[in-house]
Amino acid sequence: MAESSSGGSDAGSGVSAELDHNVAALESDLGLSEGFYGRLLQEDDWSFVVKLHALLEAAMTSLLTAHFRDARLQDLLARMEVGSRAATGKLSFASALGVLSQRDRRFVTALADLKSELTSSLGRTKFSFTAYVTALDGDGRRKFLDAFAHGLGARVAREDNPADRKAVVLEHAKLAIWSTAMSCFGSMYMRTKADRRRADNQSASMEQHVAEFEQALSRLPTK
Repeated sequence: MAESSSGGSDAGSGVSAELDHNVAALESDLGLSEGFYGRLLQEDDWSFVVKLHALLEAAMTSLLTAHFRDARLQDLLARMEVGSRAATGKLSFASALGVLSQRDRRFVTALADLKSELTSSLGRTKFSFTAYVTALDGDGRRKFLDAFAHGLGARVAREDNPADRKAVVLEHAKLAIWSTAMSCFGSMYMRTKADRRRADNQSASMEQHVAEFEQALSRLPTK
């Protein structure tokens, strides 16, 4: 999915083959073209954030629809905002239902906030991560690292000094967000798939119970 280099898959550093497989499966599940996720890295920084957020919205809709096990809710959930600051958004439902980890919730909140900031005016279309990270104050950098640092696990682990690890993430902000999103999307797809499987099993079990009941009725003596 990611572009290759002599040192292996640079864009996919630290990302497991299982996560890569799950994100590819998510692409198919959402009707996206193969390799869509990898190609996001080729977008300009503004388009990258907007498209990544759109993918997040679709993935969360699938996650919640599968949890509620009712396809009739899909259109309703799709119209809801992610809502990092709203009490009625997708994130609030996911938090209340416990279908996202705390780490993934931090990522969703941070990405939703960044997307909201970048779409507040047309002047933000020239956004660049380099300028954005440079302008962050100490608290802003801490929040950025809390939300987006864990995706670059292998690359960061090569640095012994904690300060150097943080510098790697900030220097490769776009890749850090992309990699962290892959981890989040992989987790969401695994949960979605598990909930769908449980729904299918329950449906099959119900059909079996109905069939057994009908068989029992047919064996009853008639007057």
